[in-house]
Amino acid sequence: MAGDSLPSVPAAELQSVVLRFELDHPPARATIDDASWAELLTWARAHNLVGQLWHAAPTVAALTGVQRGALDAAYEEVALPALAIEASALEVYRLLAEAGIEWRALKGFATSHLLYRDVAQRSSRDIDILVRPADLARTLDALAPITAAPAEVQAGPVRSAMLKERQITDTRGVAIDIHQAIEGCLVNSRLPTEPLFASPQTITVRDVALQACSTAAMFVHSVLHSTSGGAQLSTLPDLARLARLVDPADPLVVALLADRGQRDLFVWSLERAAQLVPIPETWRTYVTTHSPTSTRRWLLDSIHDSEARLGLVNVLIGEQRLRRAAEVIWPVDEYLRFKHRTRLGNLGWLARRAGQIVRGR
Repeated sequence: MAGDSLPSVPAAELQSVVLRFELDHPPARATIDDASWAELLTWARAHNLVGQLWHAAPTVAALTGVQRGALDAAYEEVALPALAIEASALEVYRLLAEAGIEWRALKGFATSHLLYRDVAQRSSRDIDILVRPADLARTLDALAPITAAPAEVQAGPVRSAMLKERQITDTRGVAIDIHQAIEGCLVNSRLPTEPLFASPQTITVRDVALQACSTAAMFVHSVLHSTSGGAQLSTLPDLARLARLVDPADPLVVALLADRGQRDLFVWSLERAAQLVPIPETWRTYVTTHSPTSTRRWLLDSIHDSEARLGLVNVLIGEQRLRRAAEVIWPVDEYLRFKHRTRLGNLGWLARRAGQIVRGR
């Protein structure tokens, strides 16, 4: 093979190249052994980056026929569901229009149409939409005709208001995440609602115009989401592309990051993203100018990748702390059963749960 003379590189290096594809100049093409290829493909599947890998591969890697066949099969697996996702999005559009509910498209479904030449390059497994908090219940009702699996019943009104989203599964099997708010991993980073609805972009799906959040709102959201629990690396190519389109002085950015809780988490998250994907100098200057205090940075570093510490911090910094302690620390099923226990029994359970959190469980 002609590719036999090319240098071979480990999967970890190619992961970085795939993330940065079309964002900077790629290195010379390289061969990849079968073990490293299997690792790379598994990584791409885990982080919803199969489409990105499929588009990057001809430029960055000299694949064998077997490797190319495996990549094509994986690409088909993620590309075909896009048809169902688009059909479901049009059903959402129709039902919410009939109910008179204003909404915006979010995340991968929106960015795949706005930032990439081929929507399949940005694989999407679900549909994310944003509605105003006052419209959440009406949205769930409006989508009832296509709902196969309804949103989970929530434990108490404070928890219902606190949760940023509710998820349903439609009759096609497509998950629809209905956001009533956008925030990062900390509850005090929730963004103001109205700027998120301002200056919408239009995406066209099968000749139907759908509205997505503004470029500025999508950028701020992608940065905050990049350090949220369970976030996939597919957020980072979106983030890097959006960073090139948004100026720090944009009035919507200023409005969205007016409060310290939002701004500190944004800056900290953008710093972490800049370690993996290229960020324009304007945003690097913004990070330097708005760097969190050392105490705040220590807090943010301490909760990264620690779900237990994150839960405890969110209880302490949130509003209505005592009710949040009952509704956040208590799992939903325990919360729903608390009124059937004695007060002593509830206090004992809470003490044990606090001990588990401290020990990092």
